[in-house]
Amino acid sequence: MLDVFASVVWSFVVVKLFIGNLEKVMRAVIAPQAVWILDFRWLLVLVFAALLRLLLFNS
Repeated sequence: MLDVFASVVWSFVVVKLFIGNLEKVMRAVIAPQAVWILDFRWLLVLVFAALLRLLLFNS
């Protein structure tokens, strides 16, 4: 499980370093009215991670 998580994190880091804000460009092309939500993506990721932890590791 940790190997998969680490692979996803490192893939994200490589894309951010060498490609840049690809998701913002794609979002502007696909749905220009939803570009503002990208400013809150880390909050959404943290909420999702907290919910996932509560659901999977609740003992």
